[in-house]
Amino acid sequence: MQFDEKYVSLRAFCYTNTQQLSLALSDYTILLQQNRSVENYYNRALVLHDLNKNNECIDDLKAALQIQSQEKTLIKLIQCLNDQQRFDESLQYCNQLEQQFNESDDWMKLKIIILKNVKQFKQAVELCLRIGDMSGAGYCYRKLQQYAQAIQCYNQVKDPSLRDLQNRGFCYARLQKYFEAITDYTRVLQIEQSGSSFYNRGICFQKMGRKQEAINDFNSCIRIEPEHIQAKEALGIDVQ
Repeated sequence: MQFDEKYVSLRAFCYTNTQQLSLALSDYTILLQQNRSVENYYNRALVLHDLNKNNECIDDLKAALQIQSQEKTLIKLIQCLNDQQRFDESLQYCNQLEQQFNESDDWMKLKIIILKNVKQFKQAVELCLRIGDMSGAGYCYRKLQQYAQAIQCYNQVKDPSLRDLQNRGFCYARLQKYFEAITDYTRVLQIEQSGSSFYNRGICFQKMGRKQEAINDFNSCIRIEPEHIQAKEALGIDVQ
């Protein structure tokens, strides 16, 4: 029987869409035996990724790039390498993506993630500012210990997340603006109570001389996290 590439390709597509991934993998392997095309490698890579066969997925994506460099293939490869914490390698492909294709928010966001992972916060903050990601810029400035700039960025976030509020509170505390820090930590605690937020607010109360409120927060921290060493030390509890 003559091989019908179009039929097998369509069947593989249907198997993929119906989550019959092992059958899809088999069909894409058959297709690659007949035609080592970019699309066949790319499509099999997607199936391998969904099957958690990450190393094989990466191999197929690299094989596709050897045939033809495509933006979607590079983006997927970078994502997979990042997921495996192969950050230096993923950054190399980010640079290749930047050199070969027009700038887009999608791949810039991806590069920001990689830069954060390799702790290149100065480069990351520049990209964040270019695409208007003020939350990301605030985080990078915080990691760079540029707390005033971090606060300026967080102040421009229209709908700050809990993490944004926690980070801004941390920055205020570092600048000894304890009232503002307490305000942010209180907003966080109104939404989600965590030991770290109680502890951080307690420290701010302590710095302001509001002893009883600090004690209350340290106790609340220990109630949520019984082994929180810093909160116990703040209350004078022996942690040995």
